[in-house]
Amino acid sequence: MELSGRVAGRFDIQSEAGSGGMGTVYRAWDWNTNAVVALKVLHAEASNQLERFERETKLLAGLNHLAIVRFVGQGQLADGRPYLAMEWFEGESLSERLDRELLTIGEALSMAARVADALGVAHARGIVHRDLKPGNILLVERQLERIKLLDFGIASARGSERDLTDTRTVLGTPGYMAPEQIQSSKHAGPSADVFALGCVIFKCLTGHVPYEGRNTLDLIVNMMSRPPLSIVSLRNDATRPLEDLLSVMLDRDPLRRPADGAALAGLIGETVAARAQGQTDSHRPPSPHAAADETTRIVDGEG
Repeated sequence: MELSGRVAGRFDIQSEAGSGGMGTVYRAWDWNTNAVVALKVLHAEASNQLERFERETKLLAGLNHLAIVRFVGQGQLADGRPYLAMEWFEGESLSERLDRELLTIGEALSMAARVADALGVAHARGIVHRDLKPGNILLVERQLERIKLLDFGIASARGSERDLTDTRTVLGTPGYMAPEQIQSSKHAGPSADVFALGCVIFKCLTGHVPYEGRNTLDLIVNMMSRPPLSIVSLRNDATRPLEDLLSVMLDRDPLRRPADGAALAGLIGETVAARAQGQTDSHRPPSPHAAADETTRIVDGEG
């Protein structure tokens, strides 16, 4: 059901911003805060997702970080559908940015450090995002220096009363899911987010995810049986510190990765410092989309 006019006694609907399997997001004016908000409303036919929607609302309300979209309010519409109001930002997703151009190594590491710091706050509260990818990283006003981590719809929380994920269920996006998450999303811990961020960095620098495949099954088989693509084979400006960082982030064994976002933020800082001892980067390769061969495209779950 499409919304219009004033809803919940406080929101004036301005436009539809996007729609997914769980709900629709509207751009709306909030008279309680006198600001534009993103109003996420659960689909009427998605009542089986109610607990997950309420989980996202609860998790987001407990997080406070400049790089995590801010919770504004929650409630129910007149028809009983729940809503979640969040701060609104103009900008584009990292995925949209990468469709135009890849990042320099310095840009990618700076962006990743901000994401890692935000994940550190979430991990400290027992929250694992489980769907980190370029499409869930917003660049406010298209600036890499102002990122917002979005969509905690399939996040998990330590110590919650009931885990909504069956041990056989796989949640996430192919190309960014860690091996243990593919086996069972229920057992994906903070280091699964570390793995996903490693995939994001790789995508930012090469236009590809580190494990290729002609379809999702092929991608998963390759992830379980082969090493990831080498960054030095795809970027002639890649240095040893960057290669070492990606190697540890993309390790198939979660125990050999940085334990959480805070540990990763420290490691990225060390990588930046090590790179500063050597060459600086200004090289920005052309986006691979301009001359992509569809027979060799890498599956990454984002199209």
